[in-house]
Amino acid sequence: MNITKEILIGLIEFYNKDRALERIVKRHLITMFTVEEIQKLNSSFYALNTNLNGSIELNELQEGLKFIRAFISNIELEKAINLAGGKICYSDFLASNVNLKKFNSKSFINEVFKYFDYDQNGYIDEKDLDNYYSRKGKKVNDIATLKNVITEVCESLDLADKTKINLENNLNYFFHSFHSFLFFFLFYQFFS
Repeated sequence: MNITKEILIGLIEFYNKDRALERIVKRHLITMFTVEEIQKLNSSFYALNTNLNGSIELNELQEGLKFIRAFISNIELEKAINLAGGKICYSDFLASNVNLKKFNSKSFINEVFKYFDYDQNGYIDEKDLDNYYSRKGKKVNDIATLKNVITEVCESLDLADKTKINLENNLNYFFHSFHSFLFFFLFYQFFS
């Protein structure tokens, strides 16, 4: 059995209600796993999924914990399973094993930023978002809506200029403020 205590604890912590934003981000980041990471996690998932139904149920979690001689209370296990809707699906199993620190780098934040900064002028404004939608084949009839999106992002990140997202002046802020990083990443994902 290729199961570790870290995998099981990560799985239980994944369903902590206080980590809803983190769960959303992790679900998106699984697309960036390497083949090796997925192979390792596949092995662990199928070691836990003893009834081969494609999801992990409470009794399977309990057996996995017994196998590695780890203890997590039944209350915590039941809470996690209940928050998962009665069983843990494969994608959530993968997402629970995302190491967010791996993606909290200045180069990753720069990559996300450049994706939206179409005119490469160093900031994202409503014109960049409009261009983004055009590239995706979508028409936005109301530029004011895009301005509102930019304003909301700037306010959420507590940026001084509420009309554009300027990475050059805020890269260190994004990098050192984990919640800002998560928000910026979600911004990237929801507009992708």
